[in-house]
Amino acid sequence: MVFLKLGAGTEVEILGREAVYLKVMHRNLIGYVEKRLVRVLTAEQEKAVPSPKSMAAKAEKKETVEAAVYGLHTVTRETSLRAAAEAQARVYVRLKEGYRVEVLENSGRWWWKVRYKDRVGWAKRALLKKE
Repeated sequence: MVFLKLGAGTEVEILGREAVYLKVMHRNLIGYVEKRLVRVLTAEQEKAVPSPKSMAAKAEKKETVEAAVYGLHTVTRETSLRAAAEAQARVYVRLKEGYRVEVLENSGRWWWKVRYKDRVGWAKRALLKKE
């Protein structure tokens, strides 16, 4: 059973080790992840990881290019713009029927990364229609 899907680069706190699994905590949720899927960084390696600010700037450039490819979509039924591609994620804003959003990433089965005004977040794919 999957409680939470963690994307590449997600930081977790390791609470313990059991056989081929690590007991981890993320956003106050505790669960198990296969050891082979986790990379533990040394202090030196951690310093070499780009800062969130520089990563955000790089992502912003990428999002601008992708937006031109995926284009504008209309919200077909009221939904939420969320901080992550999961139902429990924090809601940034409610998207009303008829609102227009820019799709930045449409690779997911259930959620698409979108921009609404100055906010970038995740919305349910099934509730967006290409213009």
